Amino acid sequence: MADNPVRPCWGCNTFDSDPRHVVVLDNGTDEPMHVDCCADKRGCQVCAGNLAGVAPGTTGEALREHLLSLAPQHILHVPNGDHADPYDLTTVTEG
Repeated sequence: MADNPVRPCWGCNTFDSDPRHVVVLDNGTDEPMHVDCCADKRGCQVCAGNLAGVAPGTTGEALREHLLSLAPQHILHVPNGDHADPYDLTTVTEG
């Protein structure tokens, strides 16, 4: 398997190897989205925080290098109780 495989992004319907945040749904399917799409379309605060300080439009290896330079995080995805939200999750970063 390639280190950076080509995968879909369901936020912008693009297939490439750019970094993604993959959310696995209760039914076992997953929904990969580019980090910027995840921040914009899911409202993911983890992805938004990871993009802080990055020039808008940064993609590919430049974005991958930025993400790899960040300190590890422990992320909890807790149901938010909003039945209108198809992901029904919040993102909380610990420590």
